[in-house]
Amino acid sequence: IIFSILYNNNKEKNMLTKICDYLYEYDFPVAAIFDSYMDDIVDNYFKKLDRDKGYNVIYENDFLCKKVTTAFQSIIQDEFLVTEQIDTTKLWTYVQNNEHSICVNHNHARTTTINGVFYLNPPESDGGLEYILDDGVHYLQPKPNKLYLMPYWLYHKPTPQQDKDWRVSFNIEYKCMSRPVHRRTGTYW
Repeated sequence: IIFSILYNNNKEKNMLTKICDYLYEYDFPVAAIFDSYMDDIVDNYFKKLDRDKGYNVIYENDFLCKKVTTAFQSIIQDEFLVTEQIDTTKLWTYVQNNEHSICVNHNHARTTTINGVFYLNPPESDGGLEYILDDGVHYLQPKPNKLYLMPYWLYHKPTPQQDKDWRVSFNIEYKCMSRPVHRRTGTYW
């Protein structure tokens, strides 16, 4: 309920920060609802991590997943011209600190059309998101309570951090049959 109220109250405001044509930042005030779950998120991540199958772990708290995926889908519908969703929206967890990080360039071409990531507690410096465009490699220092959206084909990776505290991020995906168009900018993804 709290997130729904926050999202609906901010809906009329300019929630968008365009970082580049293929990376947008949106207000996404969810960090507080995860606060009491942080230890469980980290424990679950390491229990389920199978490096042979990837670096993210499915998050299965139905209550939190429903709140977050509903808000995510609202942003997608408001901000993009998309066709009908063809797969269920899921949350995938990634956890790192100064001793454990898996920093591999990748995209989401096999799993999604629009990829999102949000960070519960990013360090103030490092531990961010590196992405590659035609003009080179770029770096984004993520902020809490922001959702970063990118097209499926954009290569990116988490970067290492110096902080010993666990940095928790979630990937979230929207999959449809045609290329989305960002309503405000007209950019095809």
